[in-house]
Amino acid sequence: PSYVTADGSQVTEMSGLSALFALEKAGRYREALERLDQHRRGEPGFSPISAFNLNLLEERLRARLSGFSKEAAPETPDKGPSATRGLSALFALEKAGRYREALERLDQHRRGAPGFSPISPFNLDLLEKRLRARLSGFSKEAVSAHPELIVSLTSYPSRIGTAHQAIETLLAQTKKADRVILWLADSEFPRREKDLPEPLLNLVPRGLRIEWCADLKSYKKIIPALRKFPEALIAIADDDNRYSRDWLQKLYDSYLAHPEAIHASRMRRIVLSDDGWLRAYGRWPLSTSRIPSVLNLATGLGGVLYPPRSLHEDVLREERFMTLAPCGDDLWLWAMAVLNGRKIKATDDYAFVAQPIVGSQDSALWHRHGREENDTQVTRILERYPQLLTELFQAQAETLQPEDA
Repeated sequence: PSYVTADGSQVTEMSGLSALFALEKAGRYREALERLDQHRRGEPGFSPISAFNLNLLEERLRARLSGFSKEAAPETPDKGPSATRGLSALFALEKAGRYREALERLDQHRRGAPGFSPISPFNLDLLEKRLRARLSGFSKEAVSAHPELIVSLTSYPSRIGTAHQAIETLLAQTKKADRVILWLADSEFPRREKDLPEPLLNLVPRGLRIEWCADLKSYKKIIPALRKFPEALIAIADDDNRYSRDWLQKLYDSYLAHPEAIHASRMRRIVLSDDGWLRAYGRWPLSTSRIPSVLNLATGLGGVLYPPRSLHEDVLREERFMTLAPCGDDLWLWAMAVLNGRKIKATDDYAFVAQPIVGSQDSALWHRHGREENDTQVTRILERYPQLLTELFQAQAETLQPEDA
């Protein structure tokens, strides 16, 4: 297909790809990534390129930039005839049209189950994307049918020294994310990578992506990701907690069972008062309810998985959320979910235990604002969106028995 740019010239997707391939061939990977991002944003003079092709090329460029070849997989390399047989068996299932079975076996290879030979993450990721595209019945462009799985988090100067400890656990998940992204504010790290500690930078070759954005405080963990990857599954995490190896798998399995809901590893239950309002935030108990409800409030510490387009369009309105809930991203995201007709539930295999990183809590927003500030932010949100209060009382009326916590 051809497109007309702002200056009236005609360009094609192929010409844009060719230019990117030429930069890759010349070893100018950073420049290619910058141009790729301009294509993604649809800047004047940069022709539209399909999301599938952009994502595939970006993956390859980042692998090359980190100093690895296509087969870069130091932890689980393809070695010997066993790996070849494993791939051959997967290809045979694909050829036979048994895509679900192939995906199940692929996941066993990824987990290193007994009898399943190690196969490089690069080959596994590439094959999984192709199998999911075939399973959906679409062509290469069927990205939204089986969305990317992204883990997104943020940090800031006083916590950046320990953030790598949390990220190491996110990179070591049994269920691998397509991307693990750390969002940092340009204004807080003016020299960008030069201001970052070496233990953090050492995680880049292992799969961490560092992205730069405006300073949106705690909202950096999700707002930039929602803008850049609107069709992705986004799991948010905190930089001051270690996560168990099956943390993402549990969130993902819960999503597969209830794709319409938002999934949390840790929640509070919103408690209503007899006077037509809410009780103080400090009186909202922790909840493990597997029943989706607007009365459940997901808390970011445990991790939350948001399906594509699950939040109301107002979620991206910076001026509004920085006015109504400047330090209450959990509250704002709850409101945007309920406004969009979504409910929240705990993961089906709930067993979350916080593992705080020593020294990371000293500068937490919680110590500066506290639970009383949450009550103020809840009030501002409900005054701006009064329909939320109606939803809460309706949900309580429909609850026939107390929650089995």
